[in-house]
Amino acid sequence: MYLRYIEVWNFLNHEHEKLVLPREGFFYLDGSSGFGKSGLIIDAPSFALFGYRATRAGQKGMTLNDLRHKRHQDERMAVRVVYEFDSGEVMAIERGIDEKGASYAVL
Repeated sequence: MYLRYIEVWNFLNHEHEKLVLPREGFFYLDGSSGFGKSGLIIDAPSFALFGYRATRAGQKGMTLNDLRHKRHQDERMAVRVVYEFDSGEVMAIERGIDEKGASYAVL
């Protein structure tokens, strides 16, 4: 099984991003400090799978709304991760908060 891609909407520093990962080999993610590289490759899959942000999991007072993009607090926030198994079967997981503030998760 491998992680095929990560897609986020209004998650942390990202309005909308889709990161497609290579099936084999390495990839290089470049950017200045504070631009959301860790949020995209560590926090987004953690949130989609488990419902929390890996890099600040135990932080007191943290809510799901803290994961929303600061300029889009009233819009849908979502993370989708897609895995592909060796058999070719694909599994997509999406978790987020809708426009009304209700959290959801879909497999």
